[in-house]
Amino acid sequence: MRLYCLSGDPNYPCFVLAAKGCNIMLDCALNLQSLQHFIPQMLVQNQRFESIPSHRSPNGTIYDNIKELNNRFYLNSPLEFCTPQFNLINIEDIDAVLISNPNFMLALPYLTRLKGFRANIYCTEPLMHFGRILMQELSHLIKNNQFIADKNSEEHKNLNKFPLFHGLAHLTLNLNQDNKIMDDSEESCSNPKLIKLNHSNESDQIASQTSQKSNYSIFSQLLNIQESHFKPLNWKFLYSKVDVEECVSKIKVIDFSEIIDIYGCLKVQAKSSGYSIGSCYWIIESDCDTICYLSKTSLLNSHSKLFDQYLKNQIIDCLILTGLNQTQLHEPEQMIQDFCKACVLTLKNQGNVLIPVQPTGKIYDLIEFLYRYLCDSSMGNTPIYFMSHVAEQSLAYSNIFAEWLCDSKQALVYAAESPFQHGELLKNGFLKTYPGITSKFNDEFLQPCILFASHPSLRFGEVCHFVDIWKNSPNNSIIFTDSEFNYLDALAPFQPVYANYYYFPIDISLTSAQIYKLLKDPKYFPQIIASNNYRYIPGENQPGVNDHVSKIDAFKFFGKVDLNFYHQNDVIKLSLKRKYENCEIESDLAQILFPKKSMGDTVPFVTFNAQIVSKNNSHVLKAAPRTIPVNRRDRIKESNFKKYPYGKFNLEKFLNVLRQFGLSDAKLIERNTLEDSYLTCLMDKDNQTESGLRYLIEIDANNRIDLDMSSNRINIFCENEDYRVKIKDALLRCLKTL
Repeated sequence: MRLYCLSGDPNYPCFVLAAKGCNIMLDCALNLQSLQHFIPQMLVQNQRFESIPSHRSPNGTIYDNIKELNNRFYLNSPLEFCTPQFNLINIEDIDAVLISNPNFMLALPYLTRLKGFRANIYCTEPLMHFGRILMQELSHLIKNNQFIADKNSEEHKNLNKFPLFHGLAHLTLNLNQDNKIMDDSEESCSNPKLIKLNHSNESDQIASQTSQKSNYSIFSQLLNIQESHFKPLNWKFLYSKVDVEECVSKIKVIDFSEIIDIYGCLKVQAKSSGYSIGSCYWIIESDCDTICYLSKTSLLNSHSKLFDQYLKNQIIDCLILTGLNQTQLHEPEQMIQDFCKACVLTLKNQGNVLIPVQPTGKIYDLIEFLYRYLCDSSMGNTPIYFMSHVAEQSLAYSNIFAEWLCDSKQALVYAAESPFQHGELLKNGFLKTYPGITSKFNDEFLQPCILFASHPSLRFGEVCHFVDIWKNSPNNSIIFTDSEFNYLDALAPFQPVYANYYYFPIDISLTSAQIYKLLKDPKYFPQIIASNNYRYIPGENQPGVNDHVSKIDAFKFFGKVDLNFYHQNDVIKLSLKRKYENCEIESDLAQILFPKKSMGDTVPFVTFNAQIVSKNNSHVLKAAPRTIPVNRRDRIKESNFKKYPYGKFNLEKFLNVLRQFGLSDAKLIERNTLEDSYLTCLMDKDNQTESGLRYLIEIDANNRIDLDMSSNRINIFCENEDYRVKIKDALLRCLKTL
């Protein structure tokens, strides 16, 4: 069994587990960190970004698509993303894809478009819908930006202006966006910048992009990008809306604890991870081994169903950890309080609050906690706006998945009430949703207000324009709650920013302390696999040096488990030893078998000869063809079958038999540390277990015998060969034989 690591960043996991002839992909996340290296994609003309000079090298060469702004280098081109290293595996060999979180399925359209992909994709129903919402928003916003950027100058003459933007003469907003035209342009895939993926010709694909990325190698040097998987030449343009729909159509919806059979080899089931609505961790079982994939898990109480305590009562042979907390020094409860206080303080100063956020997940809790705090501060009438192309879908889906919510939320649904506060706010008009900056928004917009808008990277979406508009007033505030992106890097292109900006990261995933607490409960964890980013190095945990990231201290597990840390493109061998397989008995053979109990036995048994047939990962025992002995030699062979000893070992009986064999002084003696160390060195490492199944017997003053019965065989350590034979005969007399 092996684990292939297709992504080096544990916040964007993608693995392939090869076990018992099956290949299972675990998550398929899209690395969005590449967005920080691009100029923000504005939906309106921005003279500041358009007038940025191109980078000039020391030898005088000018690179048109590399811009230098605020002492930083940015790419001035359509946004691109870092995908998992699919070229490391054969796509045709993937048998199943398991998704644990909606944010970890954003790279699925890249995978499903590859030639030869035929695997089934499994996830819960909420994950499918919320994942589609996130992919649709990415596709819509980025294609929208690209569509506006490609318009000619005559079309720009017809653009209108909102009163909201009259204060900034250089901003012009397009009110005549035709979404239908946009959808048609996406479906036709006429955009030459979108390159169709072909897994069989991955090198040709990269070569075809080289002409458009001729300066990317220089850009990698300027940014000092060392990771080979994160180099700009490996980035890809975003998929289209058609790709998203085709991808979602291949998903098979499952429920929690529903057992899925993977070609008769493995059985998988999803358990609630407690992180978000429908999020899960996966249990992968064979006949004898159990593997747990623990991704984005939370032990805290939130709006989703609580963490399933399945691990407490199970033996897990291998645990794969990913998606741990990135801001463990920031308590979520305290961050929410600080977030609400900052909002109220800004509103009291007659300022606007801008919150860059994704349209699913934590926004449901943010709206709920924020409205309660506003009411307690006598500011309940403050308008709250949620601007996203998928805002209505997101809020609607969160209200209909009652069975996937916590008990308190389910009780509200059964009482015919809205499980979330935003349901009542929408009815009363305190919360309003808009697909974008439209004429309706212009008519209803009031200040001061609170605005939730996408995307938290500040590289695309309507949030970019509000940052540019509101950044010049010290009364306004920009509040970041997403730990995925560095807020200083996100704001860097917009500097100078005179508005207040706060960083209150809200991350409820597992912290270091919670990991140790969780791993103490299960009975057995022989192997743990985690990213090298989670490795704790003594002396490294200094202020400002990744002190917020959850770490795993190997010394706390020293001698207890096999702890493995992986890097990008690593192949990790799972330390699972397959000793047994399930086998069925054919009915014809079962009819002639009559198990019986022997004297002193509690379990009936029978011996027989059979023929084993293995096919499609299943094993069947059939009646062996009987051979008739034709001569005396064959009859002798048939009568001298190998005897198999069995039964419970009785020490007193064994010593009595030794005395009958003439070893009258044989007795059991206690061990000392020196002898134990010596005998342990002689024994096989695999046979070392508790010393309770090892006996040290003294024959005389010069001869001692060590019996090791800790495994499925008996080891006799004795220097005198005559004594060894007598010991063996005595043991066989004490045990029964088959």
